[in-house]
Amino acid sequence: MRLSAKIFVFTIIVIVIALSSLGYLMINSSFENAVIREIDLSLDEFKYLKYSFQSKLSSDNREPELNREQLISAALQTADLSPEGDKIAIIDSRGDIYFSAFPEDYLFTGIFNNEKSDLAYTIQNDGNNYSIIISNYFIQNNTGLYFYLNKDITDIIIEKNSMLRTYVFAYCISVLGSCLLTGAFSRLLTNPIRQLMRSSRKISNGKYDDRVNISSTDEIGDLADSFNRMASMIEEKINELYLNAQQKEDFVGNFAHELKTPLTSVIGYADRIYQKDLSKEDLHNAAEYILNEGLRLEALAHKMMDLIVMNRTDFVLSYMHADEVINDSRDTLIPMMQNKEINFTCTADKGYIKVEYDLFKTLLLNLADNASKADSKNISLTGTNLGNTYRISITDDGRGIPEDQLSRITEAFYMIDKSRSRKQHGAGLGLALCQKIAEIHGTKLDFKSTLGQGTTVSVELEVYPEQEDLYE
Repeated sequence: MRLSAKIFVFTIIVIVIALSSLGYLMINSSFENAVIREIDLSLDEFKYLKYSFQSKLSSDNREPELNREQLISAALQTADLSPEGDKIAIIDSRGDIYFSAFPEDYLFTGIFNNEKSDLAYTIQNDGNNYSIIISNYFIQNNTGLYFYLNKDITDIIIEKNSMLRTYVFAYCISVLGSCLLTGAFSRLLTNPIRQLMRSSRKISNGKYDDRVNISSTDEIGDLADSFNRMASMIEEKINELYLNAQQKEDFVGNFAHELKTPLTSVIGYADRIYQKDLSKEDLHNAAEYILNEGLRLEALAHKMMDLIVMNRTDFVLSYMHADEVINDSRDTLIPMMQNKEINFTCTADKGYIKVEYDLFKTLLLNLADNASKADSKNISLTGTNLGNTYRISITDDGRGIPEDQLSRITEAFYMIDKSRSRKQHGAGLGLALCQKIAEIHGTKLDFKSTLGQGTTVSVELEVYPEQEDLYE
């Protein structure tokens, strides 16, 4: 069932229950009040007629006991005083009826056990008519008597039925009008939701720029605003996916281009060695070229694999001594620096940091390797505890990086000097790899460089107190 139908049905049920309850309470309350008023009037009338009856008996009889003729005479005179339609009856304590204007077949059941002076009354229904029957027992001249009054209240029932018919008519009109208004209201209320549904279908069909135009400030307006913001985020993410797909396509194209030239050369030199008799020097040169290109391809393959692996984000970081991580990297770098005749220094403050050891060491080695390829004579690796953060910097005095290229040097396959990078087996992937490792550690590479004077690359990590559990 649609929401508009649910709103319609629920509202109509509430209206029907409310109107029915209200009508019942009003009509029933009005009827009860009318009956109470009629009972009060009937009791007053009863007291008046009984007093008149007793007065006539007292004035007409001086004897200690009453006779039948006196009772009937007093009863007839009292009946003449009663309003039209009212009936009286006089019965003694033995059940003998002296006078009765009641129907001949009326049974005065249960009156013989009520010899109290209290008034008693009841409402009776004899078919289509309603009556109030009032009785009272009294002793007159040593004679126990029952005085009865039958007062017709059928007019009250007729009035009640008239009110009920009028109410039913008004009730039907009200329910019909409520159905029309509720239907229109529920349709109007759910119209924004239908707009959201239409817009969601369009978005699911690929129209990501579709938005809902709802200007209300209620919950529906808030929902529409949230939907539009969600749609904007979806559109943004879809665009990012398209961009990533394009970047991957460019990545594969660049990688294929990187492979094409060295492979062509390797195949050419290998074919030359295979098919021709070369001098020892030419053979050595060809083998050296194949070796160099093979090394470059090997480095390219390893870095390519690392970049693919770096797409993971679930690496576990562990608490470690920063100076130990830096000193381990120093021990690995010393042979390379000695072979290249580079003056290499390393200093590290103590401090606790949270890293993935293998990845972070790869970051430091790559940065140091890049520094060694920049015609540097002096390279320093330093770790400085700044209190809240720990800064690790690699500084060289090489050729530096042009300022306009600093923002692009972490892009995959980007090389400032491609000819020099290829001679050194570079593929433009080292800094891209380093940037991804830095992001895994919640930081980024910070480059400061002056052309012709050197470059400093730094990363900053959070410092943890010494009492932290180092084996989390």
